Amino acid sequence: MKYLKTAMVIAIALAAVIVALPAEDSDGDVRITTGIEWKFDTLSGGSITIPISSSYSETFTAHITVTEGSKTVYQGDKEISRDTESIKISMPDFKSEGDHKLVITFSSDNPYDYIFTPESTTVTVHVDSNVLSNWSTYLVIIIAVIAIVAVVYLKMRDTPKEKPEMTFEQLEEERKAKMAAKSEKKTQKTESPSTERKRYTGKKKE
Repeated sequence: MKYLKTAMVIAIALAAVIVALPAEDSDGDVRITTGIEWKFDTLSGGSITIPISSSYSETFTAHITVTEGSKTVYQGDKEISRDTESIKISMPDFKSEGDHKLVITFSSDNPYDYIFTPESTTVTVHVDSNVLSNWSTYLVIIIAVIAIVAVVYLKMRDTPKEKPEMTFEQLEEERKAKMAAKSEKKTQKTESPSTERKRYTGKKKE
């Protein structure tokens, strides 16, 4: 009986030790796989897409920090489940042109329950120059548009209006009308002096 009690005490102690063992001895982890993609420019910043593979059946929250030297350029949380294939880190304010060496670190509220392999990774991204990010570019575009509008306006103003196309008959009628108008003016000029002369003669006889 004494040995039985001793065995039970030992069994309970072993069970307590097993429960107290950290989960890092298990095979589960979130693996950061290769093929990290990124795209940045000086107008809208950009994002980093990190492929992952989780062997945990449950969903948990991962804390992600991105640093450049001693400066933290991103902090955020992402939900990770067994179906999660990638994490996208959006960084719209990261617009400094050139190459940047960034360190991405992963963690969780339960570091013994959820393990990242590796816990951090380094990536060098390049921020491309976008011409639209410079205000002087907009000024040049506005000036160019104003200049084009001015040239088009002056061209239209100086270009004589084309007469509508007319048939031969219409042109002939227009010519005859002009000739008739000229003839009528001549007739009026010829008749005018004789009429005045008659009036003058009539008055003299009286």
